[in-house]
Amino acid sequence: EYLRKVEYIEKKDAVIYDEPDGEIIFENKTNSRLGFKVLEVNGEWIRVKKSERNSTNPFEKEGWMKWIENGKKVIGIISVVLI
Repeated sequence: EYLRKVEYIEKKDAVIYDEPDGEIIFENKTNSRLGFKVLEVNGEWIRVKKSERNSTNPFEKEGWMKWIENGKKVIGIISVVLI
């Protein structure tokens, strides 16, 4: 529930799948962090879409990425944005 309520999450070199353990539909190889909004959480997987706060994110669909790998969190959580 917490991840769905945060402002957005960031992931470096994000790999996004059509479903958990499915086919890759997007891969960021720019060595940069992209922002995503969490729509759903399913164990180690989160369903995401492009964050409105990160206009440089080229991902325009919805998909799944891992937020935990080998028992460690692999995303950055941005819970508040100051304007």
